[in-house]
This record gives sequence, structure tokens and C-alpha cells, in this order.
Amino acid sequence: ELLESELFGYEEGAFTGAKKGGKLGIFEQANQGTIFLDEIGDISPRIQARLLRVLQEREIRRVGGSENIPIDVRVIAATNKNLVKMCREGTFREDLYHRLKKFYLKIPPLKARTEDIDVLVKHFLKKHGREKLAISDEVMEILRMNRWNGNVRELENVIEYFIAVSEDQTVRISDLPEDFFEEPVRQSSEFASCSEILCERGNLDEYIFILTTILNYTEKGLTMSRRTLTELAKGKYPYATEERIRKKTDDLQELKLITKSVGRVGMRLTLNGVKYINNCNQFPPINP
Repeated sequence: ELLESELFGYEEGAFTGAKKGGKLGIFEQANQGTIFLDEIGDISPRIQARLLRVLQEREIRRVGGSENIPIDVRVIAATNKNLVKMCREGTFREDLYHRLKKFYLKIPPLKARTEDIDVLVKHFLKKHGREKLAISDEVMEILRMNRWNGNVRELENVIEYFIAVSEDQTVRISDLPEDFFEEPVRQSSEFASCSEILCERGNLDEYIFILTTILNYTEKGLTMSRRTLTELAKGKYPYATEERIRKKTDDLQELKLITKSVGRVGMRLTLNGVKYINNCNQFPPINP
């Protein structure tokens, strides 16, 4: 009801707390202009019906009113929901969907257009008045490698965090919390319980990289130490430290996927570890 009154306005006395003289709704305020409706996939069936009338008849009726008010508004809508699927499920009106879909753009997620990250970082620094704040090459590389399941909003939150914690004019890896870019990535397989545990503890991709690297070294007859593994991990994960690798390998040993020995034996995969990594290759991790 609150959204309805905001969009379409209300007459005096329409409900308890209504302003004297009523109130213009957003559609009336946007008359002869443009209105942007974000998260259109989340509106209720009742609002969907009201919005359909606006698009079809080009008129609105205020809450508590009896007069139809003509309007001329261009509507731009956005959503991250699959509206076609929602139409099939009956949670979104198909007639409204086709009214909205006169001209549409599908914007790829941020993880599919990492070339935009540098531009967006500069934009958000300028937006928050910190154009002179420099972000080190190592941190920028981490930003480009992140999955960004929260898309551009998540990136802006990260930039705001940098602004808050930076003590000088440069953001460095040391400014990042250890688990800042941990992303839960799940997979479907008989080893799902193992993946679930690893997802809860960190980035599944990192664990798989560690397992794969240890396996490759073992197959070549080479010894894998924590220091060697850390140096190799830095090529893919610039924020990798020896302490971070120690914690990751402790997790893998706890799940009996690897063994760790001092000396020439080093780290090796157990039989379960080999089966797990083979299964990961057969069923690669996917985003939830």
C-alpha cells in the first residue's frame, strides 16, 4: 500500500496519516518525462495490475480517488530476475512483461566484463570525492580476478571500504582483510559435502588450485613445500601469503584430501584427494 501511494499518489483522507490535500505520486511528478522503476521483478501482483493500466491507458488514479488522471510518461524498468521464468510460474504478469519489453538491453554481469573494472573504480573514487586515492597494481589485479557475484554494487562497496581504511594515498594488499574476497562457489557431485565445507571456509577455487598444483608436482616426482606452493599461488592469487596457504592446507588435511610431512615427502594428495580433484574436473564449480 505504501508503494502504491508513492507511485500513484493519494487523496486527502485516503488512509490514516494521509497528508492534508493529498499527495502527487511519482507518475504524476514524472508527467512529460521519464520514470525509472528498478527491481521491477519484485513488485506485487496488485502493483503489476496498476502498472499495466498505466501503460495501456496512459492514465492513473490516486489511492482513495475516483478521477482518472491522464499522464504521458516514458517508463524504463530494470531487474536482475528472469521475467520469462516468472511468467511461466505465474508470479509476473505476461501481459505486463510484453508491455515493458518494447526495447530492452541485457547487461552482462561484471564478472563477464572485467575490462570495465578500471573505469568503474575511477568513477566511484570520483563519486566519493577521492580521485587522488591510488590503488596499487596488486590490489587492482585482485579486483579484476574477483567473481563479483554482487555485480557493480559490490564493487562500489569495496571502493567505499578502501576509502574508509586507507591511511595514506595508496591502497595496498596489507589494507585488505584476509577473507575479504572469499567467494562461495558450489558444485554438484557426490563430493558436495566436501565442497560445502570448503565453501564455508573460503574460496573453493583456491582449494582446487592447491590440490591440482600438489598433484602436478607429485606426478613429476617433485616435493611440494608450503613455501613453494605459496610462490606458485601468488601467480594466480597475488594476495596469497605463506600463512594463508598454511590455513588452506590445514583445511584440506582435516578433510583427509592431503597429507603433510616434514622433509623430502612434503605435501601429497590422498586417494580421496585424487578422486575429489578428478570429480571437480568432471563437474567444474559453478556460481549459485
